[in-house]
Amino acid sequence: MAGRFRYLNLELGVILGFVGVKMLITDWYHFPTWASLTVITVVLTITIIASLRAEGRDPIEEAAREDPPD
Repeated sequence: MAGRFRYLNLELGVILGFVGVKMLITDWYHFPTWASLTVITVVLTITIIASLRAEGRDPIEEAAREDPPD
């Protein structure tokens, strides 16, 4: 399944960046748990949908999957 999600690295980078910034500003501002979960859910949803749509538009990759080299 991980091969189908071409934006997985970007997704993980954004989520880890968000968590890192959140940890850095903890002394000044505390994010509510629901806000953090919302950000993570939105990022996951957007990147999964974008990956699936990009896979459907890529005819070269689709042809390679249908006709593997000998």
